[in-house]
Amino acid sequence: RIMMKRQGKRGGFSNQVVFIIFCGIATLFFCGVVEGKKKHYETLGLEENASKPEIKRAFRELSMKWHPDKNKDPDAADKFAAISEAYQTLSDPEKKATYDRVGDEGMKQGGNRQGFRNPFEMFNQFFHHSGGGGHTHFEFKTSSGGSHQHHSHSSHEEQQPAKVEDMYMDTDDTIILTQSNFKEEVLEDEDKIWIVQFYNPSSQSCQDFAHDYRKAATSLKGMVYLGVVDITREKQLAKTYGSPKEGSVWVFPFGTEEEKLAKKKQYTGPRGEKQLTGFGMSQIPSMWTKTVVSETSFSKFLTQDLDSVMIKPKVVLFTDKPQSPGLFNALSKDFHTRLHFAVVLKGASTSALVEKYEITSYPQIIVIDGSKVIRYEGINQYFTLQKFLAEHFIRGRPNPNLSAAKATNKQYTLPELNKASVTELCGDAICIVGALKKAENNGLLGRIAEKLAKTPGWRFVWVDEDKNKEWRAALFGGTTNKVAAWQSKKERAIVYDGQYEEAAVNNFLDRVLGGDKRWTRLESALPALK
Repeated sequence: RIMMKRQGKRGGFSNQVVFIIFCGIATLFFCGVVEGKKKHYETLGLEENASKPEIKRAFRELSMKWHPDKNKDPDAADKFAAISEAYQTLSDPEKKATYDRVGDEGMKQGGNRQGFRNPFEMFNQFFHHSGGGGHTHFEFKTSSGGSHQHHSHSSHEEQQPAKVEDMYMDTDDTIILTQSNFKEEVLEDEDKIWIVQFYNPSSQSCQDFAHDYRKAATSLKGMVYLGVVDITREKQLAKTYGSPKEGSVWVFPFGTEEEKLAKKKQYTGPRGEKQLTGFGMSQIPSMWTKTVVSETSFSKFLTQDLDSVMIKPKVVLFTDKPQSPGLFNALSKDFHTRLHFAVVLKGASTSALVEKYEITSYPQIIVIDGSKVIRYEGINQYFTLQKFLAEHFIRGRPNPNLSAAKATNKQYTLPELNKASVTELCGDAICIVGALKKAENNGLLGRIAEKLAKTPGWRFVWVDEDKNKEWRAALFGGTTNKVAAWQSKKERAIVYDGQYEEAAVNNFLDRVLGGDKRWTRLESALPALK
């Protein structure tokens, strides 16, 4: 003010400068709101492109972990509230779209925080389809600064909340299954093997089994998933997929929903951790593990991809057991698209291999990567081995036997996907579909197909986007998406929604090949192609 008084007539100029500075600060502030931090994704431990199943899974795991009835951390109630608010925002398509656009600050300032439910009610509905008041004594702040109270009630006339059962809520390794998540978790996820116990929390035999069941879940973590269904709450679920008999344990194997239901079987073995863990290991398929019983079969294993564009590292287990163990089969299931796996059984016909690779004790894992032989010296534990393979051998090497001249000598022509060709081209294969115009046929996707055409089970095709607008919209969603991996038989897809650039599409397909991208089941049948 003093400066403006001294400047006299020049004060008008100063006011203009102040106004311009203010506008600049305001612009920066509002830009910051639009591109502000998005804590909800951090709260749930997710990327911003997380799918709806991933959001649900994160909420289920974190809400059980931080529920104040079980977690005695002083901040548990606040974290539980933040987890609930994050889930309620990201699971609602309209709220999520707004949140992705304006971030945390934008949601606060724009008045977009209406309609959030009490975290305990949300938890009860998600897990048990029950509402009602509170049970205990918590008061906590939400991540946006508001507060809720979780009151105590003694009236028996009020509906009681879902209790946090001591038997299975104190571990993240056993998963609570209800009518709301059973199909999605157990049946629709083709890559998982499930063991499910239909238990009665008041049954003494179920209570006695709980400790061993939880320990088996921890031993099998990442390889086989163990879930529990409370038959006193989920009577229809038990009747449909298991047995109303308390304590029955059922196995849902690897495969499609139809295959899981057709092949599910009841476990009738001893109810101990060791026996259940051993049984779970035996359910892991060995279809991606080559069994080697002679030098000849080992030589074929090493040279199997000489004609392929990429040569994959070879992971070899030397064992004195009669067959490939479940742990090794689980690794081969995880990495079979990027690595080759073999188990060499101890015997007279493989003694030369034992000597050549200096195997002095069993079990022993080596990785053969070209001329290099790497000996694994760590513990034979699933996550340790998984990390070892992922960090060191996740990518293959270009095949030196296929020169660039040979690889590009012939221009690759994408076959057209239409009504007449769809069954032949994509009936049993994973089709990499490009929604293109006819002039684009041999362009970017054609060059990529030229390199990856020999990928087992893959087929590159193009669909005329002008003739098949409805089909394209149903599969691809957004009008700018041009590439998708599609499994016609299993009615699922992975859609690429990035820039249509060669390096970016290559990276997307590499992640699909490596199993880093999650398949999404199509909401409805696709329209007929023309």
